[in-house]
Amino acid sequence: MEILSALGLWGVLIAAAVIVILVVKLIGCAVMPFISNIIAGGALYWLLDAFSIVKMHWSVTDALIIAVFGVPGTVVLALYRFSAG
Repeated sequence: MEILSALGLWGVLIAAAVIVILVVKLIGCAVMPFISNIIAGGALYWLLDAFSIVKMHWSVTDALIIAVFGVPGTVVLALYRFSAG
């Protein structure tokens, strides 16, 4: 409690703001690449199906694979569907 009284109210508020900014930056750096990978995987899945490169049949399993693995998961699904005929 001595630190709080030494910093004063403004010091505590500034320290709290700095901590919040650092946490938001850290979460943004960790979460944003994961989300963008999922979006890119879904877009690739749609493009492969829309241009009839590989006929993809949407299923819950496909959605889970894309959600977990993103673009690499979509590539694996496309190769599997292509080889299966």
